[in-house]
Amino acid sequence: NPDWAPGHYALGLALEKLGSLDAADHAFRRALALDPRMSLAWYRLGLLAVRRGRTFAAIQDFQNALAIDPQSADAYYALGTQLLLTPDAMGARSAFEHVIALQPHDADAHYQMGVLWERQANPQAAISEYQHALSINPKYTTARVALARVEGREGRIDSALEEIHQALETDARNIEGHEVYGELLRRKGEIQQSVRE
Repeated sequence: NPDWAPGHYALGLALEKLGSLDAADHAFRRALALDPRMSLAWYRLGLLAVRRGRTFAAIQDFQNALAIDPQSADAYYALGTQLLLTPDAMGARSAFEHVIALQPHDADAHYQMGVLWERQANPQAAISEYQHALSINPKYTTARVALARVEGREGRIDSALEEIHQALETDARNIEGHEVYGELLRRKGEIQQSVRE
């Protein structure tokens, strides 16, 4: 049925999976022309815009999805990640706070809040959020490396070294982890070993 919005939406998903972004975009827009309240189509358009590097279009699409379905943690998370690419730190914070309110055990949302606090020069809040992410997912290497980085900057070298050792045990190939490890060793005065890192 050419006038069935869910059919166009399903076609868009299939085309997106095949990498046919323009055709998927067209299918999602056709679904919205038939049913403007299809929040998932707006969300998928936002994801397509992200893949194309169109930050502001993605933000608008995610906002459209949330205007229809204000309980979509996925749309709030996607909106927050895109707002982090803009000067709108308060908007990003609000988006991640919504995710956490909807899904308190979302380690990624706590990690992103840590990133936001780190950018806003609030290391204690960043440490708290990174630790919260790790309490949810202890193998979250990216959060552990970030925690070690911030602790190192705050002069907590021994604690930071413990964190970075755990991170590198989980993912020995983590480039940022090795960079942070080298910086921590340098700060501790172990210059020779830091050069090897």
